[in-house]
Amino acid sequence: MSLIDEIDEVEDVTTLTLRVPMWKTPNHPDGVDILFRGMAFSTLAEMQGTFDLTDVEQNRDLESMITLIAITAYDPETGEKLFDSERGKEILRKKGYNTVLFLLQFGATAVVGTDEAETPGKDSSSTPEVNPAFEGSSSESLATPAGLSGSFSMAVQPTVE
Repeated sequence: MSLIDEIDEVEDVTTLTLRVPMWKTPNHPDGVDILFRGMAFSTLAEMQGTFDLTDVEQNRDLESMITLIAITAYDPETGEKLFDSERGKEILRKKGYNTVLFLLQFGATAVVGTDEAETPGKDSSSTPEVNPAFEGSSSESLATPAGLSGSFSMAVQPTVE
């Protein structure tokens, strides 16, 4: 097999499983898990102009926030998109702002890589800033996101498939 064929077969789109402790159900007493999956470069390029990721990062465009969650959130058991339908988007609109922000910050934008530090061509010679939400933790530990109050924990288990 040639090198180009090997590269073609590698799945390098970022995925992570996010526990949402605010959504406790009888079947999920610790909160539901949602699989967030990034996008191929071509998909992200096709979406260019659909919405501004800067507006999403700065929480200025609520519909764009919902759209980004909808295109990146999957059921980890079935692999189906959770919020891609109009019903799914309506469910997100009815949820608490802090919960939607939690999904956006620790799920959707984490897998899309909207952080400026990941911008191609940017000088990365400086030490990257540590997200204060995860300071002192690893991907295998539980972390409590900074700025969110209440007694809950979040299990983030990023995996690259």
